[in-house]
Amino acid sequence: MLSHKTTFLIKIADILSIISSGVLAYIVYLGFEEWYIPENYIAAIIVSILLSSIVFPWFDTHKWNESTTYKLIAAWITVIVIMILLAFILKMSAIFSRGWIIIWALLGSITLIFMRKIVYYGLGIFSKYGFSKTKIVIVGTQYLAKQLAQNIQASKTYPNVEIIAFFW
Repeated sequence: MLSHKTTFLIKIADILSIISSGVLAYIVYLGFEEWYIPENYIAAIIVSILLSSIVFPWFDTHKWNESTTYKLIAAWITVIVIMILLAFILKMSAIFSRGWIIIWALLGSITLIFMRKIVYYGLGIFSKYGFSKTKIVIVGTQYLAKQLAQNIQASKTYPNVEIIAFFW
């Protein structure tokens, strides 16, 4: 289970990834004249951020393991497909460049994965140096409490757990 702080960092990284990939796709494909990106592209980026906050949890992308990369890409593709369907239904698809959408989808996948790896790498460094320790208290009989403490300290599953007190 990820802490609220970790989940918050992941969501911020996702938002920054979506914004940066959308802006970079615009610059790469359509050019950048006078620091201006049309409102419809800005609106598309904002809607995609809102959609990603709904779709990403469905795909369980906020846990990091081997399959998360695939889940993250699938969730991002789902967001893009929903955006395309919305634009089609609302008869707004003609105001967006197909090239921009394709580049944005590809850059979005890359930046989402890259930013996630940066966040998890940073969290790993913080936990390695003890910045994210979970402090626990063990309550129970003396023998069982000591046995539980030994199991926790020997476990690789709980490397960031610090036992601060015993009550028996």
